[in-house]
Amino acid sequence: MRNTHRHSPFHRIECWTGDSYRRAALWEVGTYILAPHNGPAPICPGLAFQKQYLEGLQTDNDDLEQVKLGHLTQRWSTSSPGAPAPASVAGQDMHMAEDADSGEPETWEQEVLSDAEFQNWLDSLHDDSAEDEFMDGEDAEDGERGEQDVVGLHPYLGAGTEAGVNDAGVTEPKQTGPDGDMSWSTPQRPAADGLNNTYVRAFDINGIHHLAMVTCNCHGQDQIALDLVACRLLPASFTRIRTVFTASLMDYFRLCNLELKASAYQFYSLIRRLTRPLGTSEIVNLYNEFRRMSRLWRWMKKLKWAGYGHNAQSPEDATPGSLAIFCSTCPQPGRNLPGDWKTDPNRWVFRVVVAADGNFHADHVRQKKNDDFWLIDGGGMFPKRDDYFSFLAEAIEKFTVRVCQ
Repeated sequence: MRNTHRHSPFHRIECWTGDSYRRAALWEVGTYILAPHNGPAPICPGLAFQKQYLEGLQTDNDDLEQVKLGHLTQRWSTSSPGAPAPASVAGQDMHMAEDADSGEPETWEQEVLSDAEFQNWLDSLHDDSAEDEFMDGEDAEDGERGEQDVVGLHPYLGAGTEAGVNDAGVTEPKQTGPDGDMSWSTPQRPAADGLNNTYVRAFDINGIHHLAMVTCNCHGQDQIALDLVACRLLPASFTRIRTVFTASLMDYFRLCNLELKASAYQFYSLIRRLTRPLGTSEIVNLYNEFRRMSRLWRWMKKLKWAGYGHNAQSPEDATPGSLAIFCSTCPQPGRNLPGDWKTDPNRWVFRVVVAADGNFHADHVRQKKNDDFWLIDGGGMFPKRDDYFSFLAEAIEKFTVRVCQ
């Protein structure tokens, strides 16, 4: 599961708890976000060391899990003498498969019966009548279990072994798995991995994810943000990165805004609903960050379309109209107008019609803090702000409504 999701860390997975499937996350199997360098040597010695070290840690955890599964199989074999080992328990030693007395099924009918018998044994673990058989030396009186109290719904991504903060920034109480078995519950969502790499919130089309981000600052701390952008991940900050947005999410929002007329608030509510269908109000609110990153993404797309990645011109000082999308419908001399359009008797068909929306309420809206940074100042359809204010200072307003006395 970990190896097949190295290049798709935002998939949704599920985990078998013994009686049902629960929602799980790829960080539980050791998946992380790797940000290679944007250059001829994407994997430097520092990143190679981190990959090897984290893989070693996760391999040890996998071995412990296999030992646990081996004990579970041994207990089942002891309770069912002569029954073959179930094929659904993976990772067993090879000598168990080669043992002549292991009782491996030879036909598919025997394999079906073996799997059904093992499933029935798992169900008996949750039966109070069969509990005394697996007490492991404990007093039967101490083994009596009462009904577990249901405290709320299952938290996002399943229960945790310890009280902690989930992916959405909500503190969750300590919860357990079936029959109080802590081994089947979801481990606590960590804040850092074995190398102290911070876990980040990753916003994708299918919701919010919680994954560790492995980076290297051997090329400078400022280069990490550029490496993430090259990986199609947009960081919400440039110093202490805790939130990233995928390029697929930004493109999908742009199309939803264009075709479905969905606002940024509606689209962000959809992402929260996909993350946690019940209790969306408990998910961390990063609506302002999402709006800011959507504007940055559209500005970057305009720079790309205008060819600013292939010239030495600064994108902060774009020439007037250089970032505007060419409109083949508007009449433009030398492009789509005949050479004698000025002497044409039907010259009126070549005129430009400009319409303005009368949103008079916007004139009364004043921002409390006017500290906006203009990304496209004169590079699009509107002139530079200084030139526009100079024009307003000298322009004479003409009344379009005749006043009758």
